[in-house]
Amino acid sequence: MCCIRFYWSLPLNIRRALNSESSSNQRITFKNVHKTAKQLTEDKLQSGILKELPPVYPNGWIPVLESTELLPKSTKTVTAIGRKFCVFRGSDEKAYILDAYCPHLGAELAAGGKVLNNCIECPFHGWQFDGQNGQCSAIPYADKIPEVAKIKSWKSCEKNGFIFVWYHADNEEPTWEMPSVSNVESGLWPYRGRTEHEVHCHIQEIPENGADIAHLHMIHSKSVFSGLQTSFIDTLLDHLKHNWEPRGWEPDEERPHVAKVKLIQRASMFGVNLTPFKLTINIEQIGPATVHLHLESRYGCGILLQCIMTESPLSHRIIHLLYTESSFGQFPADMVILSEARMLDRDIAVWNNKRFLRRPVLVREDKLITRFRRWYSQFYSEHSPTLKEIRENTLEW
Repeated sequence: MCCIRFYWSLPLNIRRALNSESSSNQRITFKNVHKTAKQLTEDKLQSGILKELPPVYPNGWIPVLESTELLPKSTKTVTAIGRKFCVFRGSDEKAYILDAYCPHLGAELAAGGKVLNNCIECPFHGWQFDGQNGQCSAIPYADKIPEVAKIKSWKSCEKNGFIFVWYHADNEEPTWEMPSVSNVESGLWPYRGRTEHEVHCHIQEIPENGADIAHLHMIHSKSVFSGLQTSFIDTLLDHLKHNWEPRGWEPDEERPHVAKVKLIQRASMFGVNLTPFKLTINIEQIGPATVHLHLESRYGCGILLQCIMTESPLSHRIIHLLYTESSFGQFPADMVILSEARMLDRDIAVWNNKRFLRRPVLVREDKLITRFRRWYSQFYSEHSPTLKEIRENTLEW
């Protein structure tokens, strides 16, 4: 009995990749039936999206790694926004981000490189580069360090379990900071689990869901448990519905890089509301790639942290981390994680196969989509790269 209790107290971890099985502590398994990444990309290119897409890499704080993946004095090679980075944790426990390759003879710094104080040592010839400014600080066999011996150092920050890089196509300095969630960073709220999903679409289409009110009833009203049970129970669960009540979508007047929307979710069976399953979600879209979902329920409060890790123009990983009050309990937290994963599966099935339309045919009830697009456009600037430019100037495609 103690073993069972311990097993069900573990944080839930659901991972979904294209054409693979996903598991959560071996408790829950889903089968993915999407196309391959190559097929999805080819479908989108053939649909004529080159003329439609906004720039593919927005400006702002872009998440590149979860904090737990970077141990003390360790290094990681990370692919993000179409680039390779060397991410390492210095002796001061800070995360530093440099370009991935040594300017000497091109060795990959994180592939065998060592962390010495707050520097990374190249595994090929031992050149050392300062994580703070990218300057070469030592060459073991040379008397003099050339002034040009340096590597690009990227501004970074670490907040709420994620490491971010500041990206701006026109090289502007950061104009806003990622907020800290005190209950998370202080450890007051325990970690309850995570989800990870792979998605292939334009990055803007993911947060645009928050302003697309009409899609909630269409694809998110069906029970999250549908398809997981026998046919008889599945038929019964057809009568279990999720009812969504959105409360506006609007930019934050004091923080122009933030937009807010409130959702109230009520479950019902045969048209009768199930009060224990009511959930209030206050959503903050923070910059182009981060969302904080503040949860309120009868079990207590929590926060679901969403980060979009953009690896290439149409390829992303969406990570969710859940933290709650201690009194919330692991089992209801598991239900939140499972529900989020199942709901996101439905969105991804659309995102992976849809075409972005620059001028969609909208009705009056879709006005929030227009407002969202106007707000999100602040994250593009004059030299923000387009998919067409990337295809013409690189071998990536």
